[in-house]
Amino acid sequence: MGSDEPARSELLDTAFSTLREVPIPSGPSPQVLSTIVEAGGDFGSDLPTITRRSTSVTLERISGIAVGAVLLIGAWLAISYVVTDRHGSAVASTALAEAYKQVRQAKTLTWTDVFYHDVSTKDGKTTWVETIITRCMYKAPGRTRKVMLDDRGQVQEITIEDRARGMRLELLPKEEKATLTHLGKPSERDLRCLTDAFSPVEDALRKQTDDGSEAFLGKKRIDRRTAYGFRLTATVTRTTMDLWVDAETKHLILCQSPGRDVYDPETHPARHNRPGEEWTRTTRARVQRDIVFDRELDDSLFSLDVPHGYSVNTVRVPEPTEKDMIEWLGIQAQCNGNVFLDDEGPIANEPLRRIGSKSDQGKKLSAAERMVLERSRQLDRHHHAVRRFAEVTAGKTWHYQGKGVELGDEDAIVCWYRPKGSKTYRVVHGDLSVKDVPPQELPAMAGPH
Repeated sequence: MGSDEPARSELLDTAFSTLREVPIPSGPSPQVLSTIVEAGGDFGSDLPTITRRSTSVTLERISGIAVGAVLLIGAWLAISYVVTDRHGSAVASTALAEAYKQVRQAKTLTWTDVFYHDVSTKDGKTTWVETIITRCMYKAPGRTRKVMLDDRGQVQEITIEDRARGMRLELLPKEEKATLTHLGKPSERDLRCLTDAFSPVEDALRKQTDDGSEAFLGKKRIDRRTAYGFRLTATVTRTTMDLWVDAETKHLILCQSPGRDVYDPETHPARHNRPGEEWTRTTRARVQRDIVFDRELDDSLFSLDVPHGYSVNTVRVPEPTEKDMIEWLGIQAQCNGNVFLDDEGPIANEPLRRIGSKSDQGKKLSAAERMVLERSRQLDRHHHAVRRFAEVTAGKTWHYQGKGVELGDEDAIVCWYRPKGSKTYRVVHGDLSVKDVPPQELPAMAGPH
């Protein structure tokens, strides 16, 4: 390669220079574009990230490749330069919308949850990676089964939940102990949501269909299937989630949160380190894989019957009260720079996740953060207190408009709802005060629900 290298380099520079001077056309039709993408084959997995709102592609110098192949790839990239934004948008608008539809309509779903943890010794000199694997099942309406495995593949814990009956059974096989929890009245969301383990994916897909912001990651082979990749970014927290969708069926194949822009299990520098004596543990990423839709699942897998010989502890979870709801609105605002969150739903978990991560790393917590951890021990499903109250107690009368409202602003309205049997609404303000308001005095821009 030695003597030919300068000539090839000059030819490559000339080819790329020529491509840059070609006027940019309007772009090929979707049919032609589809053919181009298929012709790209596995090159798609190595292409730069394509963002919907960006049309630029950085072409890096390629060396050590036959000139003919370079020119072919160069021509492919030249076309991509023109149409990547258009292609990413087209694929996203169809593939993700179809994936969301299939998740919502799933009768059964099975998948594997893999949590990646960074574990360190007390002196911080040794860090290694540990994974926790959970086999998950869902069957409509609202039934789930999760089997957590240890590092030897042995069953460590089994959790079965029946949202329709408002019950949860937790089993510790090695200790023959069971906990039966009465969760209370199910909401409409409880009956249609794919359990807390999969709901972040469902919510991310829903939000994407609403605001249409994602990055197209190209395509690659996953489990012998061709998949399109997308990176979704949360509006407020800027956390990412990578989703890979079967190019043919539009079924989800793999999900990772946060995305590989933050954590890559395959390249993490500590992935091959030997374990030491554990002192701190930090959750870095969750990967949901082996996703299968509408597989036949026997009802016995979701039985709430306690196995013979197990000791049983029975727990009843109280429903969040108005006081709980208001308290958590305030705590979330404190953890968000004294500004109420954009959404009272799943995104409200993010400040709490950050606090948990800080605590795991031994970092100093603020008074508000310490309050969150203390309340989490007192109120089950603490990070769902607002959403639970909204869905079960307030129902369709609930309205939230706290986006951008500063904590302490007595004139701004954060949310309102109408208690069952009441003719007036309860309105919560930015200073966390509550007032009874007749329907005609609610903000005209939204009106009563």
